Amino acid sequence: MMKYLFVSWLFFFCLPPAFARDPFAPPQVSCLRSVTPFAQWQLQGMVGQGNRYLGWLRSAQGERVAIASDRPSPFVDWQIVAFMPFHVTFSAPQGCMPQRVTLQIKGKYHEDRSRAAVAAEHRRQGQ
Repeated sequence: MMKYLFVSWLFFFCLPPAFARDPFAPPQVSCLRSVTPFAQWQLQGMVGQGNRYLGWLRSAQGERVAIASDRPSPFVDWQIVAFMPFHVTFSAPQGCMPQRVTLQIKGKYHEDRSRAAVAAEHRRQGQ
């Protein structure tokens, strides 16, 4: 009898703290309410082939960051999802609303090409 009393006493004092929460308080959110925006970054260049790529990003303030397909993203809230020729895609899965951002290389080479040439290249890459 004493053994059952000890077990039940132990059970009630070791209950998870969720049972003691305020029922009128708003629920705690387990996602990130805001992630660092990517609007200020531009893909400057990229080298590589197959599934090994190295790219360079530049911010509006002039800061430069190197990214690689085989390394984690240097941005805390973002993960590299796709690293393809001429573009890279990031996602923020921990955000309350999952976000995806694709950065494409901008420059004279891409501005001068016709839309038909770009569409043909995308078809070759399977996009």
